[in-house]
Parts: sequence; C-alpha cells; structure tokens
Amino acid sequence: MREIRWLSASDVARELVAGLAASTLQIGLSISLAFIVFSGPFEAFLPRGIGLAVVGTGLAAAFLGVQTQIPGAIASQQDTPAVVLAAAAAGLSIVDPAQAEDTIFAFVMIVGLVTGLSFIIVGRLGLATAVRSLPFPVISGFLAGTGWILGRAGVELLVDDHLDWGEVPALLSWEQLQLWIPALLLAVTVITMSARVGRGLLFPAGLLALLIGVHVVGRIGWSLDALEDNGWLLGPFPEAERWSPVGPSELAGADWAAIAAQSIPALGVVGVALISMMLNVAGLEVQLGEEVEVEAEATRAGTSATLVSALSGYPAYHLISGTVMARTIGSRTPVAALTITACCLAVAVAGISVVGLVPRAVVGGVLLTVGLTMIVDWITHLRNRLRLIDGLLSLTILGSIIAFGVLAGIGVGLLAAVIGFVISYSRVDPVRHVHRLETSRSAVDRTGAQRRTLIEHNDSMVAIELTGYLFFGSIRRVTDLVSPMLKGGALRHLVFDFAGVSGLDVSVVQGLQSIQRVSDSHGVDVHWSGLTAQQQLVLSRGGLRLDHLHADLDHALEHIEDLFLGNGAGADQHIDLSLLEMLTAHCERRTLSDGEVLMEPSEHGGDLFIVESGVLTAWGTTENGERVRYRRVGPGSVIGEVGFLAGSARTATVTADAECVVLRLSESTWSSLRIEDPQFVFEVQTKLTARVAERLAHTSTAYRRLVRG
Repeated sequence: MREIRWLSASDVARELVAGLAASTLQIGLSISLAFIVFSGPFEAFLPRGIGLAVVGTGLAAAFLGVQTQIPGAIASQQDTPAVVLAAAAAGLSIVDPAQAEDTIFAFVMIVGLVTGLSFIIVGRLGLATAVRSLPFPVISGFLAGTGWILGRAGVELLVDDHLDWGEVPALLSWEQLQLWIPALLLAVTVITMSARVGRGLLFPAGLLALLIGVHVVGRIGWSLDALEDNGWLLGPFPEAERWSPVGPSELAGADWAAIAAQSIPALGVVGVALISMMLNVAGLEVQLGEEVEVEAEATRAGTSATLVSALSGYPAYHLISGTVMARTIGSRTPVAALTITACCLAVAVAGISVVGLVPRAVVGGVLLTVGLTMIVDWITHLRNRLRLIDGLLSLTILGSIIAFGVLAGIGVGLLAAVIGFVISYSRVDPVRHVHRLETSRSAVDRTGAQRRTLIEHNDSMVAIELTGYLFFGSIRRVTDLVSPMLKGGALRHLVFDFAGVSGLDVSVVQGLQSIQRVSDSHGVDVHWSGLTAQQQLVLSRGGLRLDHLHADLDHALEHIEDLFLGNGAGADQHIDLSLLEMLTAHCERRTLSDGEVLMEPSEHGGDLFIVESGVLTAWGTTENGERVRYRRVGPGSVIGEVGFLAGSARTATVTADAECVVLRLSESTWSSLRIEDPQFVFEVQTKLTARVAERLAHTSTAYRRLVRG
C-alpha cells in the first residue's frame, strides 16, 4: 500500500475513474452470472444470489488488489466457471424444496472453497504454468462453447424464457425484438468499434448509456410499474436480506447426499476455474507486456478465492478485461480495486431493490457481448491460426457443448487432448544421439595406439542417448533403430543412456524386453547408464535384466573401452613416457593420498603436472550443481598443460583416485629453462602442443559429428 501514499491529485483522479468504469462492468457481470446460476428451479433464490455475487465481486477486488504484484490488477467472478457451475447445480433440482435453498448455497460455497484451495496447491507446487501445455484447439473450442452458452443465457434473460430450437422464430416478433435488439446493438457496437477506440472504456460507456437510455426513453410513455410489467427491468424482486452469507444452520440443513452425487460435475467446475485462472494470469503477462510471477499470482488468487468463497460463496480471480481497462485509464495501484469494492458494498447496502431497477438490456447485453466476443475471437483464430485438423477438433468441442452441454464438451476436449498428446509425442524422436567409438569415447586419457585400437572396434559398440518421456509410442522408434544393428553381426555392446529421460511408462518394458531377447540371441551385451532408482525399479519389475549398470554414459564407455583394450587382438598398451623422462630432472616429486586434491579452479594457469604412477580424475560442476567427470589420466599423462602454456584459467578440480605420484614443473623453473636451454624448452613445448592438438582434434571431430547427427 506504500505506493498509494505518494499519489498526486491527478493520479488519484485517474485511479477513481478507472475504478468507477470497472465497477460498471463488474457489477453488471456479477448480476449476469447470478442469473446464470440461479435459474430454473432456483429462481426464487435469485435476489440473495445477486447480493452474494455483488458482495463477492467487491471482496475479490479488495483481497486480490492488495495482494497482487501486478500493478492495477482487478479480480472478479468469471463467466467460464459460472457456466459450468450452473450446469453442475442443475443436478440439484431433484432436492426436496424445503432443503433447496440450503443445498444450492452450500454447494456453491463448497465448490468455491475447493477451487480456492486448488489455486493455492497449484501455485505452491509450481504447476501453474502447466496450462501452457494444453493444445490450443482444445482451449479455443471450449472458449467458443462458453461464448455460445453466455450468448444464449443473455437472450434467455432478455426474453425471460428458456429457449429451445423450435422457439427461435418467436424471437422475431415485435414483443420480443424490443427486448433483445438494444442488447444486440450494444454487443455489435462494442465488437465492431473496439478495434478502433479500444474496448476498455467503450463497454462500460455503452452499459451506462443503455442504463440511462432505457429509463429516459421508457419513462416517456410508460410508468416505472409499466416498465417492470413489460419485462424491461430486472425487478421487482421480493424483499430479501441485503447480504446473507452461508451460515452453519444452512450447512446443517443442506442435502449432502445430493451434493455428493454432484461431486464429479463439481470437480469439473474446479478444473475449469483452475485452467481459466492460469490462462488469465499468463494472458495478463502477454497483454501488459510485463513479467508476471505466475506461480505466486496463482497462490494469491487462491487465498483471495478462499476468503471470498467463505464469505459470499463465489470464487474469483484475475480478470483480463477489467485489468486492461483499468491500466488503459491509468491505474497502477490498488485504489481502483478498492473503488470497485466501495461501489459493490454500496449496492449491497442499498438493497436488491436498486438492482431491480437495472434494465434487462444491460445485464443481457453483458452476457451477449461477452459471448459474441468469444465466438468472434474463435472464428478469427479458426481462420488465421488453426490448421484444418485443429479447426475440426475445435469445432467438434463446440458442437458437443451446443448439443450435449458444457460437461460433455469438457470430456470431449480432455479426451482429444490426451489422444492428440499421444499422437504428437509418438512422433518425437526419443533418440538424442547415437555414439560410436570413432567419435565418442570416455574421459579417460588413451594413447594414440589405444585410440587406434578402439577405432578398429567402432562397429562393435553403439551407445544410444535417450531423451524425453518414454512410452509405447516412442519406444517403437528405438526398436526400429536397434534391430538392424543387432542383426548386422558386428555389434557386441549396446548401451542405453537414460540421463535425459524425464520419465517412462511401464509399456516401455515390453519393447526393451524384445531388444534384450534379440541381443541375447546375437551375443550382444546390453548396458544401462544414467538410470534413476525409480527407473531401475520399473524396469526390473518388468522382467528386464540389468546386468551391466553404470552411473553415467562416460563410465559405461570406459568399461567397454577397457574390455576392448584388454582383450582386443593387437591392442598396443604402450604408454608414452617421453615427457616424463625429459622433465624428471627438472621436477619436484609429490605423493598424493587417495582423494587428495591436486588442483582447483583458478584464474591463473600455474604449474604443470605429469603423472608418474597412479590415476587422477578431473571434475567439473554443472549449473545445477551436478558433478561431472572431465578427464581421467594415468602414468605419462600431463595435467594443466593448457593453462601452463597459455596462462589461462584452470576450470577443473583434480583429485587422486588412489595413492599417486606426480611430478611438478613450477613456473619459476620453466622461466629459468627458457633462458638456460631454449632448445630444450622448444622440444617440450612441441610435445605439449602436439598432445593438446590431438585432444582438441578428437573433441572437435566428435562435436561436429554429434551436431550433424
């Protein structure tokens, strides 16, 4: 609230104007949504429903307006979950009339509380951005269906009757035309003119003009009672409490068996509200061009929705249209949201009779405008952004909602999303890289002769780096890749690296079992690297033999290389000790115990080390803190040669794998040798450069092959 303290008079004026303009839209929208939920068998409870809706809108604006980190954000009840809530509430029509009021308000409150808690859970678990994974055709089809229901509800409100297809021609009679044509004109004007002047002020200005126009024009020839009798106004309403939250007595008097029977439709309301909330928060990030903490805003929306539901029964969260309108006028603080709260509470205090003076054209116009806008946006996307197959999917969802209702549309949409995911993901290649010994080897230093031996065994080893989520649709690609290799006859070791696998389905086991059976028949050993404990459990329970397990691909390659170098015909085990022999007289000998650190990252190259006996390993750390082996060296190998020659920074930590002896050539000794014996220095530099060049050549070749692959 600190930013309010420094507002100038002009800033306060802009905030108040934004709040008053948004209030016109918010109050009209909340009344409209109450008409959707409290219709048919629950029409008698409409006055109280409107009171709760208006108060809920005010409370939501205050709670979220103060918490949010989005400047000028406005919260409100939303049309999409209200439509699904109305469909779910329709299942309570069989309740005993004596329990009907307690049951419907208890149901709305419980759904609201569960919705708010789901927002909090999703925000705290960091799942709010998951909505971006939903296919756009599914979302667009559902939004189009919501637009259809809102538009139809608006027309039914205007003519005060439930419409069936056979009754549509009756809308063209003069008695009906005069009721719904003003609202249709408002909708058409807002939709056609918003591209030129912006929807921010146009919509509330149109509602205000319609409100004043009906009373001015209507009162010229008719009295107030005549306007009410002819259906031009929402009222008169029977006397009702101005605001009456759901209390313990009503919770006790509700038909909880009937509410439990509607648990699945109720979960549909929660799911739709959850998706809508996440879409709205993500949409504000795009509309405002500002970075939004989606997870934090989801948690704040959940806290607000839970408080509002406990007090008024309706969940509410970020409203894109209200926020954009307030920001367009100049709102950057919670003042506009608090102005909405004041206006809503004023209406609640004045009583439901004030709402009864609102023309049906205003409330119906809100529903009709919002509904038609959603359908027009859907048609635009259908024409410009969707492929034919995506458009047909979106159209199918809309058709399902029109023919069978919103819950059927949700079911079709979710089923389509699952099928679409399976088909699309099955096309994603799960093989990230295929490694062979010619270009991919372990981090263990090998002599030139050893490297030549490994290249001779190039066709005897294949390592397949897997990636993504593995399931029955993707493992088939792996099987098709491996089968020809196994049947070729040269392969002796097959490695599956799971380091890049995010998860796997049990159906993967069957495909891997098939590979293992063929491997056994051709004398091929199957190696497994990078498996998590959970993945090992899934594979072993499925019947796979995990005989050759390795921590990572590097250690798997080292193991196979050792097998080839130890058993391969003609393998040359000669170690190049020429540098060791040349520099022994100029070096200090140092003994390292097991695990002792020889070298750590530094800004300066430092001394040169040569391994006389034992083995050392160079380690690095990834951005996420994972320890990675860079290099493993044995007798005759040189450590720190790049930094020694170029004076560049050291990037690795080098430790002894067991007791080791190394020779250290200090910088000072090297400087002296440059003066005393330049020819000797030249020969040493030549050998060091050759070793560095050989290592870099192998690394570059491997990199190019991997990039091309």
